[in-house]
This record gives sequence, C-alpha cells and structure tokens, in this order.
Amino acid sequence: MGYGTIDLSKRAAIAWGIDNESSAQEHYVKHQSTQHSQFKCVTVGLLISKSKPFVAASSDGAVVCGYCGKGCLEIKCTNKHKDNIHTASEDKTFCLDTNL
Repeated sequence: MGYGTIDLSKRAAIAWGIDNESSAQEHYVKHQSTQHSQFKCVTVGLLISKSKPFVAASSDGAVVCGYCGKGCLEIKCTNKHKDNIHTASEDKTFCLDTNL
C-alpha cells in the first residue's frame, strides 16, 4: 500500500507501557488468583472467530476461572497518571477499577 513505518517504541508513553505491561500482568494474576478458584492466565496469539473468521483479536492473555469461566485480558499501562493513582481514580475521563 505504500505506507511507511514509524518506530514508536522510543516514545515515552509507549516505552512506559512496554516496560510495565508484564509487571502489571503479574500483579493482576496474583491478585485474581486469591479471589477466584482455579484462576489461570495464559499468553495467546491472534484469536480468530470460528463462526466469523473475518473477526480476530490479539489480546494480552486469556483467563480462566473455575467459577466465572473464560475471559480476555487486555492491559493498558498508560503514561497519563503513572505517578499518582489517586489522581487517576478521580479523573472521570480515565478508566480505572479501584475495586480489584
């Protein structure tokens, strides 16, 4: 198509996400394991719908709970409020679940 490529990995916000995503996932799994029976999280690649093969998604993981069933994990390590979680929890334009 003639589109050029741009390496975004050196941008501060992108680098922050790359550097912290695995730690965020580890903390999430550790917490959820204490709250849900038989909780597991596995790394997955591209998932393609069997019934609609034109629909696909690449998530950060697939989760399974003995009670809740299966789910999808998508982690966002945003740079916006990285230094102050209290500010993040008060920002109505920012998605943060403080009930975890």
